[in-house]
Amino acid sequence: ADTYDNPIQVTITASVDGSTIRYTLDGTEPTATTGTEYSGPFTLSATATIKAKSFRADLPPSVTRTITYKIDPYNPNIYPRFVVR
Repeated sequence: ADTYDNPIQVTITASVDGSTIRYTLDGTEPTATTGTEYSGPFTLSATATIKAKSFRADLPPSVTRTITYKIDPYNPNIYPRFVVR
C-alpha cells in the first residue's frame, strides 16, 4: 500500500485497446456490470482499496488488479509534527 498526506489523482489504464475498465473503491470485485466504469482520472481523498478489471466482448476479462492507497494527513512519517512543551 502507498500512503499519502493529501488527496491524489488516480489513473487506470488497460493493456488492451478497446477495453472497458471497471473499478471499485471498497475492495469488492468489479464485474462487467458492477463497479464504476472508468472514464478518466479521479481524485481519491480518503483511504481506499481499489480493485480494477478490464473487459472486452471478444476476450476473457483481465485479472483483477488491487492496490490500497492510504490518505493520512496525520501520519508522522509523512507530515512531521512539531511539538512544543
